[in-house]
Formats: sequence, C-alpha cells, structure tokens
Amino acid sequence: MLKRIPLIIVFGLVATLPTLAQATKTLTLPKPTPPPPPSNIQLLDGYTHKVLQGVDTRVGEISKPGGITIRYDNGPSAGLYAWKCGKGGCLWYKRQFINGREVRLSLSEEGKIVATFPKEHANFLAQTKSPEDIADFLLIVLTYRATGRPAAQEKSEEHKPKQK
Repeated sequence: MLKRIPLIIVFGLVATLPTLAQATKTLTLPKPTPPPPPSNIQLLDGYTHKVLQGVDTRVGEISKPGGITIRYDNGPSAGLYAWKCGKGGCLWYKRQFINGREVRLSLSEEGKIVATFPKEHANFLAQTKSPEDIADFLLIVLTYRATGRPAAQEKSEEHKPKQK
C-alpha cells in the first residue's frame, strides 16, 4: 500500500506537466497594423484601407461595409483616368486646384466617379449609387496630399508671375 502512494503522486505529476508546459508556451502575437492609405488620406469613420497587388503602380482600395469602395491606381504608369467617362458620357467634369494641387474630377452617367491628380499620376475611382456615396468619395479623396514639396510651396511657384 505504501508503495502505491508515491506511484500515484508521480503518475499525477507526470499527467499534469504537459498541460502546465503548454499553457506557459502559448504566445499571442500582436495584430499587424494595416498600412496607411496613400499619402495618408484621411478616412471617414468605418472605412478601411487595403493594399492590393499591382504590376507597375501602387493599387489598393478604401471601403466600408454598406458604403462605397474607392479603388486607386497611383504611379507614373497609371495614366489619367478622369478623362474617361464611360460609354454614355459625363454628367460633369471639373478641373480645380485644391491645396495648390490640380485635381480633375468626373462623374459618368453610369455613376462612376473619378478623381485624378495629374502631376502625381494618382487616380481614385468608385461606382456610386447615391449622393451620399459621392460625398464620401469627395471627403476622402480630396484629403490626398502627394509626398514631396508642401502644397503651399507648390502653389506659390505655380501662380508666380513670369519674369522677363
């Protein structure tokens, strides 16, 4: 009987050691932080950014459940999308300087909205279904600030009178 008690204790320890060792080795890795949107665009509440695989340009999308999906294609090979309004034509096309940077905006009859920053070769596009979609697109995309010189410096150089 006395020989059985130490065996029971040893058996009990051996049986519980794997569970103790397993509990101490479990690691919780931190969640990776998502990459920031291009040129740190300010996202509206609920919108997220996802980088996609591009061939020779930076591509990705900004979206939220129940909202629009804004796709972007940025880089020297991207071209200028705002002149392409689709088969039916444009409802409107605007060329404007915002924060010293030129932006071209168009809305097709099919509801496709496009914003192009020509000097930066940056294009943003989305399929809209409502005026709220258009507002969200503009509020997000027009916060785009290309890397490089500050906008105020570019504006002062662009609108400087030519010297003779």
